[in-house]
Amino acid sequence: MRQGQHHSYQTIQKIRQNALSLGLVPPSQKGRHFLNRKRPQSGLKRKPRPISYKEKMRTVMKGVVAGPKHYLWKGGITSSNNKVRTSAEYKLWRLTVFQRDNYTCQKYGTRGGDLIAHHIHNFADAPTLRLVVANGITLSEEAHNEFHRRYGKTNNTLEQLTEFLAA
Repeated sequence: MRQGQHHSYQTIQKIRQNALSLGLVPPSQKGRHFLNRKRPQSGLKRKPRPISYKEKMRTVMKGVVAGPKHYLWKGGITSSNNKVRTSAEYKLWRLTVFQRDNYTCQKYGTRGGDLIAHHIHNFADAPTLRLVVANGITLSEEAHNEFHRRYGKTNNTLEQLTEFLAA
């Protein structure tokens, strides 16, 4: 049956009779309309796992279903850039930058929304400063896009950022 279409009353009665004759409806439910019943919930909702558990499982499972033994392994083609940006340390750096700046865009002063932890010294040019909190600043997505439209995405400097924030 396509979404949005309904069975006629006669069709529902035929479906119900067939279900009763095949024993698909338990005796306690015979007086109720079985098409309107909700499915029972399958167990309790799972609690979120703590970070320590995730880290432990990551070390336990390393080499078992990851790396060369995984069926989708393609020879370690993940770039170092992608490895850093998806690491737990990078996520912690990003969160620390947001907390330091009180989740406020340093250009427009708006709090919350779509925020980006922008690197003051380029991510690609300064690998030693990638995870240094002093090398980050909180910008809104709009301010971040405006900065890169004005100054490009490569060879950005502290002077460009201070000029951008002052304007």
